[in-house]
Amino acid sequence: MRELFATFDEDYFDDRNITSERLLKFGRTVEQNLNGDNPDEQFTPLISLLRPLRKNLEADHQRTDQGLTQRGGSVELRDAKLALLGDYMKQDQKLIEYRATKHPELTSVMLPNGLKEYRDANLKNADTLFNRVIKGGTDFQKELTEEFEVQRYRTLYEEFDAARTNASSKQQAVDQGRTGVQNVRKQYTLALTLCVKTVALAFPTDPKRCQSYFPQEMLRRPVRSTNGQEGRLPASGTVSALPDGLDPAYDPAGTVLVLENPGPEPFRACLSVLPGEVCPPAAALLGPGERHELPYDPALGIRYLNLTNQSPREGRYRLTVRVGAAAAARRRR
Repeated sequence: MRELFATFDEDYFDDRNITSERLLKFGRTVEQNLNGDNPDEQFTPLISLLRPLRKNLEADHQRTDQGLTQRGGSVELRDAKLALLGDYMKQDQKLIEYRATKHPELTSVMLPNGLKEYRDANLKNADTLFNRVIKGGTDFQKELTEEFEVQRYRTLYEEFDAARTNASSKQQAVDQGRTGVQNVRKQYTLALTLCVKTVALAFPTDPKRCQSYFPQEMLRRPVRSTNGQEGRLPASGTVSALPDGLDPAYDPAGTVLVLENPGPEPFRACLSVLPGEVCPPAAALLGPGERHELPYDPALGIRYLNLTNQSPREGRYRLTVRVGAAAAARRRR
């Protein structure tokens, strides 16, 4: 005899293509439906099981989003302060080189590898470069004269370090939120699966009534327009142009994201593991009227397209998702 429960999957909703936002919206609707059609209150234990899990998942998801937003602001400030190091050194380069005609040692102390390493400063060598400039400027203040302002480098270093520390602390909050989302989400999807099985057992001969509790269309990704979509970018902010993420089942290797800037303000575009992450300075920059293509490879595990507005004024974008010709042909078959 065939074992009845062998046909039951353990978790119907264990699908990473279902975003947390859609899952939570679906779960709230399931709770409402169970409460609205609850003969003899037989579904009350299910509601009591779902509600605290949903609230915990909402809290962890919100904490992650807030952490990402706050971390993004700190990262932008951190990177901006680091970029200023190169700008300051460029301003002082002529003074250093001029004073080096009388004091040759200044070149090896302040610019041993030229200006390029200051322009390309990163988190790995930031402390080395700042300390070199501050120590060199202090030790050779007399040779450089008072025109070389060591204090502005000290102040810049302090501001950079504060932003770096803040970004690191926010990252810890993000990591904690992600862990919470991962753990609670699993419990939540298992609880939703239990609800499906319980309702099915309650109404074994009424499939339409069973289905009415679980509006599965809420879990599906909205169909994208083939003509592209337009959106607005908040002033000095970051948005995810595809909040539901890219789906390897529908967006295979060869998919290209075509971005256009129809507005007056520049913005950066980047693909990221999480929605809402601030695009780094190395990301593609689209000025007004410019167009850029980003290839998508699902093997990299990156699902979200983030756009960071570079201006204190609102911007605009247009996005078209194009599937490669070969992949499109396979899908039509």
